[in-house]
Amino acid sequence: AYTKAQVDTALADKANLSLFANSFVGSTGYQRLPSANGSPGMIVQAGTATVGDNQIVTVTLPIAFPNQFLAVVGMGEYGGALSTATVMGTHGQIVSLSQFKLGVSANFDGAKTNTSWIAIGR
Repeated sequence: AYTKAQVDTALADKANLSLFANSFVGSTGYQRLPSANGSPGMIVQAGTATVGDNQIVTVTLPIAFPNQFLAVVGMGEYGGALSTATVMGTHGQIVSLSQFKLGVSANFDGAKTNTSWIAIGR
């Protein structure tokens, strides 16, 4: 059983929306998520980068992860007609707490593509 003070503290923490700090300018930015125990929580960052076919670019995150860069995922946007023969892959490589490399490979003669990405860390 929880004491009234413990319940009041937990409810006050849950209602503190300032723990959900965020900053988005257009489609690029970040969202901080609080943790249950009061320690720094997860940070989700997102954005876009222009990447050409068979090209790799270095992307700088909106903010550096303070402790750990856990994962990055990218998705290329193709403006042409898709078919079962159209294949495009996007790959990311963590470089540091503030940067990653993003690459696109396709089996067609593609121009530069806007590539959306999402990164998770803490």
